Amino acid sequence: MIYRQWIQQQRVYPIVYIRLKDIPSDIRTMVISLEDDGFYRHHGVEWVAIRRAFERNMKLRKPFYGGSTITQQLSRTLFLWPGKSYIRKYLEFLIALEMELVLPKKRILELYLNTAEWGPGIFGIQQGSFYHYHVPVWMLSKDQKMRLLVILSSPVKYRPYDFGKLKILYQRYSYLKSIFGE
Repeated sequence: MIYRQWIQQQRVYPIVYIRLKDIPSDIRTMVISLEDDGFYRHHGVEWVAIRRAFERNMKLRKPFYGGSTITQQLSRTLFLWPGKSYIRKYLEFLIALEMELVLPKKRILELYLNTAEWGPGIFGIQQGSFYHYHVPVWMLSKDQKMRLLVILSSPVKYRPYDFGKLKILYQRYSYLKSIFGE
């Protein structure tokens, strides 16, 4: 957030913070299924996913894949800069491990949903819901929730209403739809 506002000189909208209990339970379940299905089993870092991403990156000869957990994504959003580098990934590990020592999983999920980027300068799921659908998060239809969640992989680049043109977003949407129905 700070990087977007101060370094990139981008407008950052104020976060509309909502408690985890006020975020629909299907959104909480969907985001974990989509972003970090081992969320309740790991301690901040999913080492197997990191190793797999590292091996893929070595073949590509550049950092492209990340393998970040929700806790790592939160640490990046709060304390680090966007972009891909091995230095940032190392710092992300350290911060995520420390966060898991001092914060319960529910708090990490609440912070993540309230600080994740949902569009250019749009942080927090409530603000993302207003930005893309002009309604509070609890008024979203199931389809709107799924469409909003699929853009988390690159929310500045993608929009929830034109994902049909992009294979990766359609795959993420189809995955959610296969688990959670229509």
